[in-house]
Amino acid sequence: AFCMRGNALKDLKRAQDAIASYDRAIALKPDYAEAFYARAGALRDLGKFADALAACDSAIQIKPDFLDAIVNRGNALLSLKRHEEALASFESALIIDPRSADALLARGLALRELKRKDEARASIEEALAAKSGFLEAYCAFAALLQDEGKTDEALAWCDKAITMDANFADAYRHKGRLLEDQHKLEEALAAYDKAVALNFDEADLYFHRGRTLQILKRPDEALKSFDRAVDLKPDYAEAIDGRGLALQDLDQINDANDHYTRAIALKPDLLDAWNHRGNMMMEHQHFAEAASDFEQLLELKPDFDYVRGNMVHCRMHCCDWHDYELELPKIESALRAGERSVTPFPFQAMSGSPSDLRKCSEIFGSDVYPAKTPPLWAGQRYDQKKIRVGYVAGEFREQIGRAHV
Repeated sequence: AFCMRGNALKDLKRAQDAIASYDRAIALKPDYAEAFYARAGALRDLGKFADALAACDSAIQIKPDFLDAIVNRGNALLSLKRHEEALASFESALIIDPRSADALLARGLALRELKRKDEARASIEEALAAKSGFLEAYCAFAALLQDEGKTDEALAWCDKAITMDANFADAYRHKGRLLEDQHKLEEALAAYDKAVALNFDEADLYFHRGRTLQILKRPDEALKSFDRAVDLKPDYAEAIDGRGLALQDLDQINDANDHYTRAIALKPDLLDAWNHRGNMMMEHQHFAEAASDFEQLLELKPDFDYVRGNMVHCRMHCCDWHDYELELPKIESALRAGERSVTPFPFQAMSGSPSDLRKCSEIFGSDVYPAKTPPLWAGQRYDQKKIRVGYVAGEFREQIGRAHV
């Protein structure tokens, strides 16, 4: 009864209460393998993957052929980024039942993480063959196609899952990610909102929904979505960084700085957090602090877009000329190779080469304003009462969305 009560609480998204009920069941019956297995599921819902792994191990110790516990043990290992161990767990499950659709799918997911794409595809196809209408496998297949850059085919698999079950929330989550990657942000947001409406309560969903709202310049809503992601996963560094961006857009600079710093503390190799904090410091003329952040980012990823130019630009503001003669040739060399090493405005203070300056502007323009297909204007003539005016001015520079006319 306590175990079943725990299951009901888990379905009600009350994972902590569910764990308490499972613990009561285990206290009454210490060899209750199913209660340990159920407890692991609730712990996974809370993002406590190491504890979930321990609970699965307890269930398997009591019942060595407990197939679902072995599969979920692998899932916990996947969440812990221990992909080889996860794969071994799924292989163990398939020894017990070679036609287990769940184990075949999970093995495919592990193989995907290990970049063994052909094997991953084969395993997911086996899962589809083993279980007709296996919607989770449809989404996994869509993810494989996304890895291969076949976005339209991937979307078709998501739509196929939705056609079979219009209430299958995970398909909307996957569809949102695909649309986000295509920069179809309004459509992506609609897919994420549908998943939320279907009670798909996962940190990753709220993070990507928040990021989409951020790009759409809706920082208040983005902040709420990031908040939910962090509620579900308190150590979610990417969501904390996203929260910093939303706060920065709302001109809450000190709070934004605190969030970037917290994200970096949680995940020191989180490139975006270093870049976001550095750009904010640069924008608010804290050039020494910005240069320090960009230096750290360069150590982590020497070819990160525009960061070398930003670092030198900030040092110049501080009259800090150390390594200038070493850094400038690196910027110029990368620029001539077509890389995004510097933005146009700072580069005007570094270069006297018209060809390099033009190359810099072309690279930046193509990056920030990619060509539209089809073009926005194809030569049509308009007969309207109001005159349409276009502005061209050197002082707009590269200040995207901030030029005042």
